[in-house]
Amino acid sequence: MNAQLVLVKGEPASDFMQFWNCYPRRVGKVPAARLWKRTQPNLEEVLAGVAAWKSSREWSDPMFIPHPTTFLARQQWQERPITKANVKISMYNAMNDAPLSETTIQKLQARAAAALKEAFDKERA
Repeated sequence: MNAQLVLVKGEPASDFMQFWNCYPRRVGKVPAARLWKRTQPNLEEVLAGVAAWKSSREWSDPMFIPHPTTFLARQQWQERPITKANVKISMYNAMNDAPLSETTIQKLQARAAAALKEAFDKERA
């Protein structure tokens, strides 16, 4: 174990290890630990952000999970992934009307998929 990662409760190294143990992609531990020590982010905020991103569609494929150093450098925990609720809010704001029901959203998605399939089939023909 690296001497810089001595664990003492409440110390940056201890907080970093909590982050490290919950982060789904464990590569580049030493650079991530150095960045953590230098920036000293709020552990609770970072862990809440990691939890939100872990359940997102963007992170369902491990290939798209950023390295821990990248996540920390971008302060990505302060951003939230796109969720179904966010899409509904966006649709509501875009239309300045009553929010769309789940059924309406599903119908719109089906129409869009059908239009894409039709366009794709025309390209192949």
